[in-house]
Amino acid sequence: SKKAVGVATGLVSSVGNWGGTLSGIGIGWITDNMGWKYGFVAFITSAFLGALFFGLTLLKQGKKY
Repeated sequence: SKKAVGVATGLVSSVGNWGGTLSGIGIGWITDNMGWKYGFVAFITSAFLGALFFGLTLLKQGKKY
C-alpha cells in the first residue's frame, strides 16, 4: 500500500541520514587522533566491505550478471 511504501522510504532515509552524520563524526575522530593515513584506511576498508556485502547479496539472490 501507499502507506507502507511511505514508511519504508522514511526509514531508509532516516538510516541514511544517521549514517552520514555518524560517519562524519567517526572520520573526524580518526583523522584528529590517528592522522589522515588511517582516515584513508577507514575509507578503503569500508569500500571493500560494502563491495563484499553487495556481492554476497547478489549471490544470495541467485542472479547471474
